[in-house]
Amino acid sequence: MSWMDHRRANLSVQAILQVLTEEGLDASSCLAGSGLTPADVLNADTTISDETEIAVLERALEQLPERAGYGIRAGKALRVTTFGIWGLAILASPKFRDVFDTITRFSKLSFLLSKIRLEEKGGKATILVDMHELPASIQRYLFEWYYAASVTFLREMLPDLDLSQFELHLPFDDPEYQRELSKITGRTV
Repeated sequence: MSWMDHRRANLSVQAILQVLTEEGLDASSCLAGSGLTPADVLNADTTISDETEIAVLERALEQLPERAGYGIRAGKALRVTTFGIWGLAILASPKFRDVFDTITRFSKLSFLLSKIRLEEKGGKATILVDMHELPASIQRYLFEWYYAASVTFLREMLPDLDLSQFELHLPFDDPEYQRELSKITGRTV
């Protein structure tokens, strides 16, 4: 089975359509050709393929002016409990390491279009997101979305966790984007 044959809840489509609406843009236009209607997007029982999600994200991002922050806005709305059984499995994880083991092992039940793993070196934990299979046109948005969702999840599960040392490392060099993202997140990028 191809990674693009995976079906899941349409949470990311809901999130990007909300961003488009907030920006005063026609959110429904990015559904053209997807087989989805606005009613489908609002229906919690509607599932979509990875391929459909990617196509909708690409069309939505084409409408937005190029700047950082759309993924942050969309990702902030997510809660661990939004993700059903996968979210409950994450909440039941007793330790930080177990959280990422659960995220990795059960990612097919999740919203992830990317592979994610936890790497530990010298007392420092790094969350690595592999997006090489995804179109470049959606990678920045998803990077931000995963970041915002990760911070939200960590705050929900471990409210006393100190996130002041949280850094973002980009797989590309774009000083303007780095400045924008640093300003939005309050983190070192």
